[in-house]
Amino acid sequence: MKKIMVFALSALSALCAWAGSYEVKSPDGALSAKISDGESLKFSVFKDGSPLLENCEISMSTSKGVFGKNARASETEKSSKKEVLDAKFFIKSKVENNYNELVLRFKRYSVVFRAYNDAVCYRFMAGFGKGETLIVNSETLRRRSQRRGAPVRRLAHPV
Repeated sequence: MKKIMVFALSALSALCAWAGSYEVKSPDGALSAKISDGESLKFSVFKDGSPLLENCEISMSTSKGVFGKNARASETEKSSKKEVLDAKFFIKSKVENNYNELVLRFKRYSVVFRAYNDAVCYRFMAGFGKGETLIVNSETLRRRSQRRGAPVRRLAHPV
């Protein structure tokens, strides 16, 4: 009985060690993205604690393999940016660029999540060395299907 219990605890510990959870919040704290790695890379977005998107699975199929599958971050880095950019071809001449960033580094690629006061975004990044080519076959975002009849929440606002 003791051997079974020790094995079960070891297996549970290994499972917990495999999946990590991370979070990045907008500068005003209203928006947050919660990211989890493991068998797949998933994120959820919340506004004032209420879910906007839940368990969205992201991946990118490339000539170097599938990024986002069997993903375990080896390193993380957080940073913030607050600056004003000149916008020559926009409605306004200056645009505020204010966000918090979380970089998850994996073995062959990184995923960058940014939380602005009015949006959350992500992007895959890979660097394989000078002269190497990376071909992106497809990028996937699978979101949990919405309940029938549930209101659709608007995630982007026109300027």
